[in-house]
Amino acid sequence: MENKVKKISLEKFLNSSFIKNIYPMVERIEIADLDEENGTMKYDVYLDTSDIEYKTMYENNFDPHYLNDHHVKEAINFFSMKIPFRSFDVYKKNGDYLVGYKENSNGVVFYKSNPIGMKSVDLIWKSR
Repeated sequence: MENKVKKISLEKFLNSSFIKNIYPMVERIEIADLDEENGTMKYDVYLDTSDIEYKTMYENNFDPHYLNDHHVKEAINFFSMKIPFRSFDVYKKNGDYLVGYKENSNGVVFYKSNPIGMKSVDLIWKSR
C-alpha cells in the first residue's frame, strides 16, 4: 500500500469509534507526517472542548500518552506498519495548545501549555 493511502486509511481509523468511544472529547486526529522508512509519525489531536487544562486532563479521563502508547500503536499494527517513534500535539477547541510529545532516535521531548495557551518545553530526555 502506498504511503499516502496508508496515511489516509490510518487517519480514518483513528477518527472512528476505535478512539472516540474511549476518548469522547476527541473531535479529530490529523496525521501531519508518516514516514515508514524512518519509523516516525507526527499527528495532531483536536479536542471538542476548551475546559480541559494541562493539570486536569487526567481527571477529565484524557490521557494523551496512553492514547499514543497503546491505542495509536495498536491502530498502526492493524496496518502492519512499524512506527516506533510517534509524536503528537493536542489542541483545545479554542485553539490553545494543551500537551505534546516528540520522540525520535535521539530522545524524547515533553511539551505542555503555558499560561497563555502556547507550547513550551516541559522535559527533555536524550537517549544514549
